Amino acid sequence: MANLGAENSVSKNTATINESERTDSLSEQLEEQVVVRGLRKESNEQRRWPVSKSTLQKYFVGILAIFSALLIAEGIARSVICAIKPVQFGSSEFDAKMRIANTPLPAGKPCIYFMGTSHTSRAIYADLIADRLQKAGKDIAVRNLACSGCYPKEQMVLLDHALRVSPGPAMLIYECNQGGFSLPESAISEYGVHFKDSIYEKNLHTDWPVLQRLDLWLKQNIYLVRYRNILKERLTQLPSNAFSPGESVWNKKLTNAAYSDVSPSGWAPVYTIITQDALDASIKRRVSQFDAFNPAEELKKRRARYFLMQNVFDFAAKHNLKTAMLWLPLHPKFQDICHKSIKTNDAEMKLRMSTAAKLDNSVLIDVHDYNDVEDFTDSDHLNASGAVEISKRIADRLLAQAGTFVNPLIEGAR
Repeated sequence: MANLGAENSVSKNTATINESERTDSLSEQLEEQVVVRGLRKESNEQRRWPVSKSTLQKYFVGILAIFSALLIAEGIARSVICAIKPVQFGSSEFDAKMRIANTPLPAGKPCIYFMGTSHTSRAIYADLIADRLQKAGKDIAVRNLACSGCYPKEQMVLLDHALRVSPGPAMLIYECNQGGFSLPESAISEYGVHFKDSIYEKNLHTDWPVLQRLDLWLKQNIYLVRYRNILKERLTQLPSNAFSPGESVWNKKLTNAAYSDVSPSGWAPVYTIITQDALDASIKRRVSQFDAFNPAEELKKRRARYFLMQNVFDFAAKHNLKTAMLWLPLHPKFQDICHKSIKTNDAEMKLRMSTAAKLDNSVLIDVHDYNDVEDFTDSDHLNASGAVEISKRIADRLLAQAGTFVNPLIEGAR
């Protein structure tokens, strides 16, 4: 019995040992499996992308949403622009001239800039002048940056932009007329009413200088379609349509003023031929303006220098620009009235203009003697047909005095 009990005890102990060994073996196997799975997991994690597919999808959807939002905003902007045609610089014409000023010329290419008010804006067919110079072997760009109702100070804004974008050799040809001798001196340092109220001018005087450039950039991009769409379409179509000097084109356009359109180089033409009643009304309006802008005390002054362009010519001198004064024609009837108002005559006025040009180390381009009354659209603006003729005369004058005007520009570009 004792032996039987001992055998039972031994068998139990043996069973306990076997179970213990089996448990330990299972534990080791489990540990090995855990280690293997861990290694496989680490290996799989190393093989995976750093970002999960779901995250990538979210990124893609986000980028697509942003792009779609920009397209929608662009579509809204196009609709708004077509409906209200907003402006940045006081007028749509000034906007167009600023676009031209900010369009860079080929590196080092010389340029002739015409500047002034509506007289020059409508009278100077810059594309035609450049073409005639090109045919004569003078590769010079010509740009008309003159703008209706523009004061000298805001004209300098245009010129400053043009010279910063295209710093090559340049010449400035600036508009002058009889009334400029007797304008109040305050006109030199003033901005026009529309320019004062423009988005551009307000941003220049913001109380938040740090945000000034950002604010202006945002507003510019709100109106970007004005430059990208409307102007681009007009500027690419007009040269082959509206600006052809053919007689049939003028006849089709006689009743349609188009000075809100601007050619690739800045011409803003008017096609209408003046009627006698319209001419009389225009002269009457201009005489009242002449009296307002040329008060009696100013008319009595006999200035030798054409001070109206004083700041502009000083600015040109700092930038080593050669300058010229451009004397454009008035309607013969209105010119006679102007002479009587300032108690002078044509011979005396020619002498005053020549003297003023010399005082500013400049040259006078005199094309004021023009008597074809059908080429005027009112008392003091040429229509498109007149602009073609006057532009030809100016181009011929530039070529006739090439040593004074065009040759120094070409030599400066070498």
